Amino acid sequence: MQEIVSCLRNGMDFEKAKSSSLGLRVPFFDYSAVSNNAEKVLKAYGSSCKTGAELVNHTLRPRTIKTHLSYEMLPPKIHEKGAKMINVIRNPRDVCVSFLNHYVLTNNYTGDLQTIAEIMLQDVGPVNAPFFTHILSYWDQRENPNLLIVHYEEMQKDITGVIKRVAKFIGTEEYSDDQIAKLVEHTSVDKMRANPMVNGTGKIDKLKATMKNEQKGSFINTGKTGGWKNKLTEETIERFKKWEEKWLKDTGLLFVYEV
Repeated sequence: MQEIVSCLRNGMDFEKAKSSSLGLRVPFFDYSAVSNNAEKVLKAYGSSCKTGAELVNHTLRPRTIKTHLSYEMLPPKIHEKGAKMINVIRNPRDVCVSFLNHYVLTNNYTGDLQTIAEIMLQDVGPVNAPFFTHILSYWDQRENPNLLIVHYEEMQKDITGVIKRVAKFIGTEEYSDDQIAKLVEHTSVDKMRANPMVNGTGKIDKLKATMKNEQKGSFINTGKTGGWKNKLTEETIERFKKWEEKWLKDTGLLFVYEV
C-alpha cells in the first residue's frame, strides 16, 4: 500500500521509485517508539535523521507518512487538517505467521511461532497490541470520509480495483488503465521482493550485521493468504477462532482467511 500511494502521488515515476528507498519516500513516524534499531535502520537508508519523527519533518510536502499508531493515538493535527488516512487490515492468523518472519529478520528472534501466537491470544503483543483494540480503533471510524479501510486480502483478489479506489480517495484519478496496469505489475509480490528499495535488502543486511543476525529470509515473505493453515496447530487455530469471535461480536467486521 505504501508503494502504491507513493507511485500514485509522484506521477507514476517507477524509475525514481526503484532508486529511492521506500523508507525515505514514506517515513515511519513512530518508528523510534516501536524499535530500538530505528537510528541504525535510518542510517542504513542513507538518512542522518535519528528518529522517524525527525525524518517526517525533513520530508517535502505533500507527505505520505506511515504509522502503526492506533486511531486514538494519532496526533490531533491529522484530524484538524483533514488528512487522508488509509488503514490496511489483515486477518490475525496470517498476521501471526507474518510476525515470525518479521521478527526473525529485524530482531534476531530465535523463538517459535507458538510463542508469538500465545502473546497475541493474551492481548499483550507483540507490537501495536492488543491486536483487536488496534484494529477496531480504525474500524469504529469507518464512516469517517477521510479514512479508507482496505483488507489485505482485497489487494490479492482485485489489486486493480483497490488501486483505483485508492486513487479516487487521494485525488489521483488522472491515470489511464495502462498506467494502472503498470503499477499493478510494479507492486506484485515477485517484483516487490526483487526490488531492494522496497524489500529492504540492503537495510536488512546492514541491520542483521549489526545484530550479528545470521538467520535467513526475505523481508517480503510469501505475500499469500491462508499460510496459517499449515503453520498453526489445530488446537491453536481453535483458540484463534474463539478469540476472534469474542472480539468481533456486534462489530460488523469480518476477516477473509482464504483467497
